[in-house]
Amino acid sequence: MVTEGITTRLQKDMALKQNELTLLQAKFNHLDTMIDAHLKDFQEGIKNKVCSGLHSKIHSLFEQYFDQIPTIVVIGLVSNKGKGI
Repeated sequence: MVTEGITTRLQKDMALKQNELTLLQAKFNHLDTMIDAHLKDFQEGIKNKVCSGLHSKIHSLFEQYFDQIPTIVVIGLVSNKGKGI
């Protein structure tokens, strides 16, 4: 029986467990990368919605404010009281 440097059953089991652990770590890293990408997309989506909503709200408040200011018409005589030459 060829054991490729593994002399006991315990060593063979340990090597298999180490290989499984390496595969699980690779899967975990892949999932972590995918989750980070999805969270970043989610954060950008929320940020865009909040900014858009805030922009709309501020815009409507400015419109309300400026629409409430009464227009003042000044009627008067313009006199030119400069020094005569």
